[in-house]
Amino acid sequence: MAGTISRPRGVVSVFAVLMMVGLLLCVGLAMNVGHLFSVRGELHNASDAGALGGAQDLNGTSGQLSVASAAGETYAEKHYTDLSGSDRTQVQATPGSDVRLGFWDPFGSGYAFTAIDPSTLDAATSKAYAGCIRLRDDQGQPACINAVSVRAIRDATHSGGVGTFFASLFSLQRANVGTESVASSGGPCEWPCLQLPVALSNCAFMSDVSCQGNRNFTIKFKSDPTDSAGWTTLDDNARGDNYIKTLLNTLNGAPQGCAEQNVLASQDIWISNGNLANLCTILQQVVSKQNTFAVPVVDAGPCANPKFNQVLPIVGFAKIQITNVVCNNPIHADAILLCETFQPTGKIGCGFFGVSPARPQLVF
Repeated sequence: MAGTISRPRGVVSVFAVLMMVGLLLCVGLAMNVGHLFSVRGELHNASDAGALGGAQDLNGTSGQLSVASAAGETYAEKHYTDLSGSDRTQVQATPGSDVRLGFWDPFGSGYAFTAIDPSTLDAATSKAYAGCIRLRDDQGQPACINAVSVRAIRDATHSGGVGTFFASLFSLQRANVGTESVASSGGPCEWPCLQLPVALSNCAFMSDVSCQGNRNFTIKFKSDPTDSAGWTTLDDNARGDNYIKTLLNTLNGAPQGCAEQNVLASQDIWISNGNLANLCTILQQVVSKQNTFAVPVVDAGPCANPKFNQVLPIVGFAKIQITNVVCNNPIHADAILLCETFQPTGKIGCGFFGVSPARPQLVF
């Protein structure tokens, strides 16, 4: 009698069902991941727009701080997520938690943003922080508001999480998605060519760094603590007055030359007192040939008693036009702060001092 062969009926069907389930899970996972990345891209557009829109309103004055915060909210909330779906949702950005003002360290690495709440500052401090008169205080803490951070989020407190496909089978009906952008404004942190061996004290700008048109001011070459400017070697070497005299004579003979190239803010330079009549007479000769210069602005310490005759850090740059030099006591120069905008090619976010970028930069 011939034996019978048992066929595993239905096994193929079981495998087919399992393969279909696995395939559906893969399709669902791909749809979820793609959808979440799409929403994240839409949120990123919102945070970028909010950060840039807010930073555009930072102009060195404390009155613009609240304007910048409101602009960050407005520009971010012009955006929506899930544009083509039934879950179309407006982005929510709340000032103080999602829209924050603060300091972006132009010389830092990685995420270099520190939030600063302007409402915690008194009027004088708020003015100094807005103008980035100093980048950091005596304790090394940020003392400059040069950036706007905007977070765009979809979660339980921001219009609800993002809907998912098939994930409800695993009790995951919504997922949280978010992104953050930081845009910085402020003066240039690098100047390609410095000619004049003169540095201004940041204290000269303590009352006002705004640029509502060119502004007249006096450069005072006096003894500590009343001087607002000093002679400088444009490096950290205290090589004395003869070296500074050489720089002035070189500029006198070749007005288009550079005494120092590619000078960076945060760089230390030697500053001597300005009460030197022999250098003043050469400056008169230089100004008779050329009267417009970019000069470094240094952090001279507490403005109640600023000190030169030492190495001081650069916090920014100013563009000035010298209209008159007086070498009698007290030595001084009449000047105009030239309020200019420039198209930045390097780092920005340093002291405004009348020089502002044409547009802010996304830094994160």
